[in-house]
Amino acid sequence: MNQIPAAALAVIRAAVADYQLTTAPTAATPTDAARQIAEYLISSGYTAQRHSAHPRPYWCREFPVEALAEIRTALGLHCLLADIHLDTPAAHAAFIAAELTAADWTITPNTRTRSAV
Repeated sequence: MNQIPAAALAVIRAAVADYQLTTAPTAATPTDAARQIAEYLISSGYTAQRHSAHPRPYWCREFPVEALAEIRTALGLHCLLADIHLDTPAAHAAFIAAELTAADWTITPNTRTRSAV
């Protein structure tokens, strides 16, 4: 079951697409791509939350380091395993969502930055 809202997936796709457009393939790294995805999610009013964890304080707007590591790992694995013809922002976003969900993460509206969903 996918725990990532469709709107958050759209943000992830946009971040990946922008990263691919602005970064030469020889300079691209999973770490930099993951940071851009986190920045896009934060600026769009989202954060990551573990299902088993207590809610984050309302004033905490940083993206969890552990979730960032999951995104970075997912990007690294997907780059190694992907067919070059399937290397699209949508494929990356789907793989990231699957990896986050498998690790018990979801992307949720940050109540500090979003007024309503």
